[in-house]
Amino acid sequence: RRGTLIHSVFEHLDYLKYQTEEEIETEINRLVTERKLEQEVLDVIQFKKLAQMAQSEIVEKMRNAQYVEKEKAFIYLAKASLVDPSYPEEEEILVQGVIDNFFVDDEGITIIDYKTDYVDCQNIEQSKQKIKARYEKQLALYARALEDITKISVAHQYIYLYNINEWMQL
Repeated sequence: RRGTLIHSVFEHLDYLKYQTEEEIETEINRLVTERKLEQEVLDVIQFKKLAQMAQSEIVEKMRNAQYVEKEKAFIYLAKASLVDPSYPEEEEILVQGVIDNFFVDDEGITIIDYKTDYVDCQNIEQSKQKIKARYEKQLALYARALEDITKISVAHQYIYLYNINEWMQL
């Protein structure tokens, strides 16, 4: 539930516009008042983390991008072997997904996926590697779909780890 609530903040908050703790707090309270976010969001989010994320180098690149998209749903016909190498080469499957965020700049497409997975603070690097392994295939599929659909190459793929306020490049 906590992850869903935090993800709803990323979906509704315009962090390209609101960057300080105060601006973000005011905007989230407005979104709660307008029932675009649930009241419980206020119990699980940290305004400081959101401000740091909004002021990060990657979000700054997004701010200057030619095109930005949030929560982009897609359906893509892919070779089944991309999902599972045991499938025959000629087999195809329909992949349906929602890309949290992507933007296009001079380098190409940058894909961002927000994660609220638990990170063991005693073993941060090990936790990050587990998360990376868990989502690598998902983001590779998103990248393939976006490249085929837009005809623009994917330059970067990032996972934003909310719990430790850190960007991880894949």
